[in-house]
Amino acid sequence: MGDTKTEKAIVEVSAKDVQESNHILRKLYEEMRRIKPINWQFSTYRKENNIFLGYTNLGDLWIHYKTKGIIDKIGFLRCNKEDQGLIEAAIKEADSNHEKMLCYSVRAEFFITTAVLSEMAKDQIHIVGEKVDDFNSKIIVTFNVNAYGDYDVNYVVKQKVNYLRLLLSIYTNMAFDYPRIWISNGEQDIPDIFWSGYDEEWIDFFYDSTGKENAVLLPDFFTLFRYVLNHDCYSKNMRLVLNAAQDFFCAVLMKKRLIEDGDDILPGIVDTINTMLISALEPLSCIGKEKPQICPACGNTIYKISSHIRELCKEYLGEFLAKEIVNRGYKNRSIFLHEGNARTNEFRCGNCYPQLDPISKNEIMWVTPLLENNFFDYVSYIIRKKIHDLLLTPGSLDE
Repeated sequence: MGDTKTEKAIVEVSAKDVQESNHILRKLYEEMRRIKPINWQFSTYRKENNIFLGYTNLGDLWIHYKTKGIIDKIGFLRCNKEDQGLIEAAIKEADSNHEKMLCYSVRAEFFITTAVLSEMAKDQIHIVGEKVDDFNSKIIVTFNVNAYGDYDVNYVVKQKVNYLRLLLSIYTNMAFDYPRIWISNGEQDIPDIFWSGYDEEWIDFFYDSTGKENAVLLPDFFTLFRYVLNHDCYSKNMRLVLNAAQDFFCAVLMKKRLIEDGDDILPGIVDTINTMLISALEPLSCIGKEKPQICPACGNTIYKISSHIRELCKEYLGEFLAKEIVNRGYKNRSIFLHEGNARTNEFRCGNCYPQLDPISKNEIMWVTPLLENNFFDYVSYIIRKKIHDLLLTPGSLDE
């Protein structure tokens, strides 16, 4: 028998920018679910001004644009005749009503093994810590999101909660596993709860004014997460901030996993963590810099990352620590990435066996791979201070 899917449904849409284009697509996916449960085979490619998104059981989905980032047509090829009218109606509904969203309240519970957080609320974001037992506590974060329906809200919450994990990490130096989530219909009003006791110059954890083991977050955290909640597309500066937070979070998470399974303290694994940690400074070092030049000989981009990182570290940590981070941390990162040489090739054996490094011949190899623990404090401090300075200038995150 031949293919019975011979119809097509093509509808013009009126997006004005990338964010609106994506909102139309999200609204369409919600509408598609109203027709039937959707199965996807994601398989995207671009041909001229057409972008193929993938195969679905409603048909083969593609979009068309005249200007990059602005969709002007959405089409389904190879769809069933009985679905054709429903698909066209779904596209029209997505185009006409993508500005109308529903409100949802989200509660995220993170389990941690360190100090309890004080109760704080700002910018419609509420955080409180609770003691679970003598060794464990949890952080409860409540906030609101907008979405097109029960299908779309799951996508939105996944995006926002994972960004929340990144931001919590740089403001606490802790790794956060994915939390337990509760989603409720309707918006929850969250009045501000003011707090004190934080010190913007302090590198480690903060404690509230009572002196109890109830840590507090910098107000910048709430401002930054509010920005994440308010936007679906991010400017270059905000993207660089989130990239730095992502690299730092990955380093902290890998460190947590490594400590939980001590058998994997191996050359390469430890160096990957140290490399990810130092790499978190690279996105920040690009903020405010001119567009990189192109090498006339090879055509590659000239980033000057090492000098930019030195400037960034010197600005917030001073000359001594800047040299330490660049001359040791960034140097070891480059050697590991370009040549694969770990800081040491010695495996931990439970005893101390110092020996000459066969490569340098005038240095002693580390007897076991070592995490750059102090660097975790330095890097998160730089990220927080850079964010604080950016927030002092209105609109800087939108550049």
